[in-house]
Amino acid sequence: MESIASLLSAEFFLILTLLIVSGLVQGFLGFAFSLVAMTLMPSLLGFKDAVTFMVLMNLTVMILAFYWTKGKGGFSWKEARTMLAGGAIGVPIGVYMVVVFDERLLIFLLGVLFVLIPINHFFLNRNRKKEASRHWEFPVGLMSGTLAGGFNMGGPPVVAYVYSKNWDLNKTKAVMASVYLTTAVMRLCFVGVTGENISTIFVLYLVVILPVVVALKFGIFLGTKVSLTHLKTIVFIYLGIMGVKYIVWG
Repeated sequence: MESIASLLSAEFFLILTLLIVSGLVQGFLGFAFSLVAMTLMPSLLGFKDAVTFMVLMNLTVMILAFYWTKGKGGFSWKEARTMLAGGAIGVPIGVYMVVVFDERLLIFLLGVLFVLIPINHFFLNRNRKKEASRHWEFPVGLMSGTLAGGFNMGGPPVVAYVYSKNWDLNKTKAVMASVYLTTAVMRLCFVGVTGENISTIFVLYLVVILPVVVALKFGIFLGTKVSLTHLKTIVFIYLGIMGVKYIVWG
């Protein structure tokens, strides 16, 4: 990533637009901030800088998302503690992958992940009739932490698990946000291990964070007024398309 002056251009406004849309989707669905943002961020900032930048963005968004949803659905930390333990162990594993693996391989793996997410949503989840067992909580947390550490995208395993439960929407969002928040705090401990331009990343964060927070709050408001079905479909189709792009063209 180049200096912040070079970002005050079409590239910068693309980053800002991408993050605002990501904030809206996160508020609306309760997940997908990093998923949507990371579809283009590696192409704009480079993979390792994109991951480090999204650590700061993700932490802020998850703190606010958790604060704005935890009191509305009867959330208790006890309901998420096993997933949180798994997530805490998984984050260092993901960070190790970023340090050791070649960037082209990481982008390829990112593309594979983006393709698998809509396949799971459209074809596998619909065949599941029963609630997921609580025995899945630690593996789900571990997978989420590993993905958060490596790609800042710990959402898919948690989403698959919590949406199998018969919880109301606010409780579902609060449990997801608690896991994302915990893994984001853990990932923050490793900032500098993978990022290459920390000072520029921090300046960019300061420039874009306010409009993203406004978008997040507005998305949470919309989520109480509008059906989630069509937006979910659009998000998952978009992820699949971007996954094919990363696999084929890098």
